[in-house]
Formats: sequence, structure tokens, C-alpha cells
Amino acid sequence: MTDSRESSFRQRIGGRNATGQPEPSATEPPDDDEYRAWGSVPENKGERLDVRLRSSLPGVEEEGEELTLHYLLTISYTHSKAYGDRVTLYFADRLVTIEGRNLRGFRRDFAAGKADYVQEFNPARWPDQPAEKAIVTKVEIIKQDEEPQPGVRLVKNMDA
Repeated sequence: MTDSRESSFRQRIGGRNATGQPEPSATEPPDDDEYRAWGSVPENKGERLDVRLRSSLPGVEEEGEELTLHYLLTISYTHSKAYGDRVTLYFADRLVTIEGRNLRGFRRDFAAGKADYVQEFNPARWPDQPAEKAIVTKVEIIKQDEEPQPGVRLVKNMDA
């Protein structure tokens, strides 16, 4: 293809998914009343991930952690309609596990540098979300110096 034909082709298909509908942009700022599981902040420049948590304390409007992406080692994921989605980000000093539904787009946007924040759904702040919309139901951050979670048992092998 020549450059002009390729450019024309990209313009015709750009921003559309397989159904022909416009793809929601991660960079569009959401309304305060609208929940968005992830998105992009123009001033971030892809150097940090803002993990916005649902606060357990009354009167706290925002809570979270900003993680430097230079320490991201790998990403693992599981996508399942039956069991939900899980994306785990392995940093040098912590694990961040994000659980929810329809998170395949988050994983792809994040890997492409198009997701600067991810936020846990708070039912007290936003209305119920339709089943086809992406939602983060749980975020767990485990730091390297923390004790293992209950239910994990480490056993020393004395036979060696």
C-alpha cells in the first residue's frame, strides 16, 4: 500500500471495533458521576500508574497508590466469563492484583501505555454498572516486606 492509501485505510478503520462501533477512548475524561475502570491522564506521560482504591474510612474521598512503572517486571492475567478477570502486575517490591470483569481492555491499554490509572468500583459513589461494562471489584497490593496472606502456609523441607 502506498502511504496515502494506508493513511486512508487507517482513518476509515481507526477508532472502531469489530462491530463497527466507535471504541471508547481511555483518554476521554469521565464525568464525576460516571465510573470508568481505567483511563489516561495527559500529564502523566506513562511513567506512573495511579491505583485508586475504594476507601474503607468514612470521610475519605480519595485513597490509593501511585506506582512507578520503571519497576514493573511482568504482567500475568486470567480472563474468564465464568470466574471473572484477574490481572497481576509484578513490580520489583510488590504485587498488584486487579480483579473484576471485562478487564481484557485494561490489560491491552496498560501494555500499550494508554492506561495511567485504574480504579476500584465504589457502589456508594457510582450507580450499578451494566454487565457489559468493565468494572474493577477488588485491588490487592502486597508489598515485599509484608507477611504472607492467611491461608498461605510455608513449609520447610527438613529432608534435604
